[in-house]
Amino acid sequence: MSKSQSQIDELFHVEPREGNAKEIHRFLRENIKTYYVKLLENIESELTNAGYEISLDSARERAENLDLSRSFAPGLYVHHSQLVGAMNQNNTGTVLHEVGRFLGLSEDEIYRQEKSVSIESAHTDWWEDYALSGARNSPPGLSVAFPIGDDRLDMYRSDIDRALSLIKDVDPIIHEEIEEYVDSVKLFTGENLIGASSANFYGNIYLQRPEDDFDRDERVAYFIEHIVHEASHHHATALEIHDEMVLNPPEKRFDAPIRPDPRPMSGIYHATFVLTRISRVFRRLYEETGIEVFEEYRDRTETEWKHGYKDVVNHGNLTPRGEQICEEFEEVLRE
Repeated sequence: MSKSQSQIDELFHVEPREGNAKEIHRFLRENIKTYYVKLLENIESELTNAGYEISLDSARERAENLDLSRSFAPGLYVHHSQLVGAMNQNNTGTVLHEVGRFLGLSEDEIYRQEKSVSIESAHTDWWEDYALSGARNSPPGLSVAFPIGDDRLDMYRSDIDRALSLIKDVDPIIHEEIEEYVDSVKLFTGENLIGASSANFYGNIYLQRPEDDFDRDERVAYFIEHIVHEASHHHATALEIHDEMVLNPPEKRFDAPIRPDPRPMSGIYHATFVLTRISRVFRRLYEETGIEVFEEYRDRTETEWKHGYKDVVNHGNLTPRGEQICEEFEEVLRE
């Protein structure tokens, strides 16, 4: 085994480890940059074979010069996904349109501008038509996501600031991961959708607002659960560029620990991964603060975790790295 593979093996942990998120995130950026360059080379080759004399040198140069020391903004991941989609549809006009859009992206649209997490309403960025469409199509049935008014947004910003502060107090490495991966939390009001993150709009979290009758502690607990949940999905998604971890066929479905619809084993595995971390955070928060709602969230998420863990152990067909993570689930939950 090469040294680089050994180093990658050391990243495959459900346990939050200092510095791992930065390395995992950089690997993801390297992967996106490499794909951009290869996509543009393939596009130019296909255009030439079709008899077109169109140079993509400027686009390829821009891809080659992407700065890996800076975090990419969600909009760049959206554009990459749209370019791949246009190529898969064999639509030359749309492909060239997306190449033009890549050349037209500003520095602010390519790179994350703030280290802290921005908290905004949904429907405020150019890339959200595509991103929200993908998020709404994830759960079965009709999903709705409308913007949040400024009066509510100010209250929720305060709640999320409190949530992030509490996470930092009891689990600073998970807080480090959130700051590393998450550029924005975009809040919405709607139906049939609670939260969403994706490799197609990486760095952004969509999150339904809390219920109107929640008090401050309940709102903070709600945000803690879902921010840790989606940030942990970011972590696992970035690991998957190196190893799929789950080998079960996607058409085989299992009862899910969180969602009401049956899910493939990859979804069960992801859910168990994030529930391990959520339960750990709430256990630590309750021990630290004694706040009752944190105990309720701990108990519920641990029950959900037991469901997912049982399915993974009994039915999961995992790669060696997937097994490595699975062996840590129970230990990390209790830390």
